[in-house]
Amino acid sequence: MDVVLRAWTTDRLTYEGKYFRCDGIEVLPKPLQRPHPPVWLAASSPDAIRRAAAAGFTIMMDPHSTHREIAEKRQLYRAQLEAAGHSIAGREVPVARLLAIAPTRSAAEEAARRGARWLVGSYAGPQHQSLTGVIGFGVAAGQPAAPVDPIERYLDGVVLWGTPEAIVDEVARLREEMSLDYLLCAPLSHESFVLFTDEVLPRIL
Repeated sequence: MDVVLRAWTTDRLTYEGKYFRCDGIEVLPKPLQRPHPPVWLAASSPDAIRRAAAAGFTIMMDPHSTHREIAEKRQLYRAQLEAAGHSIAGREVPVARLLAIAPTRSAAEEAARRGARWLVGSYAGPQHQSLTGVIGFGVAAGQPAAPVDPIERYLDGVVLWGTPEAIVDEVARLREEMSLDYLLCAPLSHESFVLFTDEVLPRIL
């Protein structure tokens, strides 16, 4: 981040750090915004949230933590911002959520389950560490891991799934319970995309 911000705000970049070095490099084009564009940092762990807050950066909330965990992380972010002399007022804090919508609850659940299986498989192959040790998969930093079925965990608290009416209600609940104000959706099917656009979005804007 230090390199990027300096590249945006100086005519020529000279930098010598632990991992990166450069001398008199001109980075073009320069951003239109002054002093630079808004900065969003993806932050999953408490340490990443603390670093972002200390620097006054806005964070993007991860797509793997449960709704409850997202609410806790947002509270931590707000407290750390205030401790560093910054305010959360006026900030958009994006929250990434997977989305499965269908005309019936059972069809939506099946789409959500297929998506959860694919996602877990992407992380849990033989080349990866166990999910029970990964922060953001139900593991809190510094806490012992508890046995968890990752697919059921996604269905119970990560994926937004259901009929259009159920999704409208769920978004309203999340607005209240975790201060959701910026939703980044990843639809798990074409039908989910269409139903969200046609039947959900007009009712939640």
